[in-house]
Amino acid sequence: MSGIGGFQTSDGASPPPAVLAALGKALAHRGPDGEGRHITGGTALVSTALAVDDRTLEQVAVLADGQYCVADGTDDSAASCGEAGRAPIRGYACARLDPASERLTLARDGFGAKPLYYAETRGGFVFASEPRALIASGLVEPRLRPEGVRELVEIQFTAGRETLFAGINRVLPGEILVADRGHVIERSRDTPLESGVSTEMQEEQLLLHFESLLDDACGKILRETADPGVILGDGVESAALLAAMARRGQRGLCVYSCVSDGPLAANARLAIDAMAREAHAHAVIVPLDRSAFFASLPRVVSRLDDPGSDYGAVALYYLAETAARDTRVLISSEGGKTLFGGYGRYRSILRPFWLGGRSMRARGFLEGLGVLRDETPSWRDGLRAAENRIAQRAYGRLQAAQALDCALWLPNDLLVVLDRCLAAHSIEPRTPFLDPELAKFGFGLPDRYKINASRGSYLIRRWLEHTLPAAQPFAKPLANPVPALRWLAEDAARLGGLVAAQSGIAELCDPGTVRRLFERYSLMPHKRLGHAVWQLLFFALWHAIHIEGVPSDGDTYACLAASTKG
Repeated sequence: MSGIGGFQTSDGASPPPAVLAALGKALAHRGPDGEGRHITGGTALVSTALAVDDRTLEQVAVLADGQYCVADGTDDSAASCGEAGRAPIRGYACARLDPASERLTLARDGFGAKPLYYAETRGGFVFASEPRALIASGLVEPRLRPEGVRELVEIQFTAGRETLFAGINRVLPGEILVADRGHVIERSRDTPLESGVSTEMQEEQLLLHFESLLDDACGKILRETADPGVILGDGVESAALLAAMARRGQRGLCVYSCVSDGPLAANARLAIDAMAREAHAHAVIVPLDRSAFFASLPRVVSRLDDPGSDYGAVALYYLAETAARDTRVLISSEGGKTLFGGYGRYRSILRPFWLGGRSMRARGFLEGLGVLRDETPSWRDGLRAAENRIAQRAYGRLQAAQALDCALWLPNDLLVVLDRCLAAHSIEPRTPFLDPELAKFGFGLPDRYKINASRGSYLIRRWLEHTLPAAQPFAKPLANPVPALRWLAEDAARLGGLVAAQSGIAELCDPGTVRRLFERYSLMPHKRLGHAVWQLLFFALWHAIHIEGVPSDGDTYACLAASTKG
């Protein structure tokens, strides 16, 4: 992992040293082991580097063609970012500076595994790995983009180019962007998903091919880093990563798993220990209870400057905090469920509506509950635009749903949460399932190898039956790692008044209806109400911390109370 950033002035004057220093300081947690800078004329590059092995760090690379490059990624191929008009092949974001023309090229991998943001300001073009760095530069103010608020609270993230901060944009996954004299002058974009890819292989051949591709993807990580850890969740995809690492003879591997309290916690611990023993790995259990959840939530929200309101972020943040004592690289299964058909809603969209089938995100979390001041459906605009683009490809119903998630949910929620929670503890995330060949294989599988016998990620389950039997791939998952909705129900009556009193919430909702919604949920903890309550709590904290500047070092109650007093 690295933090990358830079500034290109509109008038060609040398970039102010204070701006470059602020970018470097704001990105230091992503790369605490060294900072590099390069300036040519009116353009500057900044990089902060994380050492994941004993190799010499090169913050600013000089490429064979004489261009300068900074990259968020550890593989040497990161230097090819944006070369020949193509986005980086896997897991990298980068910036290249041509000293002859002073043109600046930004590029991001096709799945958006690495983040990259920019803003066109009066003084010039500024970019960085995180929005917080752009704000820290002093060139961009932390102003809310109201149109994105409905989108966030309805679908858990913001879609498309614009973030929740006015004027701060994303370099889209697979996009190459060229800036000259402080303005974007060119854009192009690739997609990593080929339409209609399928195979006529028999199941045994598919299993062998999957094994080979997964082995290769994990092998690339082991060649690039020493002593990685594995995030072991409750899905078969993370168990497959553990099995693949064991097959490569990786002994003494640490696997990290967050386990919450509850009646199934003991069984979950036993299952994790059994998988670790069978893979000759060491299991590190990270406990998380209700008190710790509410105590750490503001700190987690403070890291999610580009917010994905996934309560699993708290478990991930806690897990990374523990893992940081032992490793600087964590292998994650993110992308596996998306590409191999592991989510329950994929099974739903394949059913006819009279058997419970439904389309994805047909209704927002707050839609129809009577708490919003404005119920217009404009929050669906970003979703609809992506759906229209995908409809032009030769996808089946399942592939279309997967492609939509790859375009929006994966980069703007799942991967950004993974990035920020690990970056907070200076840990590099690696995502083998997003390796191009493995991803193409998973996406292109016939539906029956994705969903079969009422189980998603079917091919992965079949492979695990023989490779890591302790994973019990066809058994029901033991527990939700973070029972946040249950914890929210227990605290809803106390939280309702504090959330309703927030200025950000008052602009969005009627405070009285917000209080009543929380009270209703405390008495009747229905799942739909729980999601709505969570979305309102998350946004109240996010607005208080990122817009009002409330400190995040207290617990949830202290943070909300401080915002109310302010």
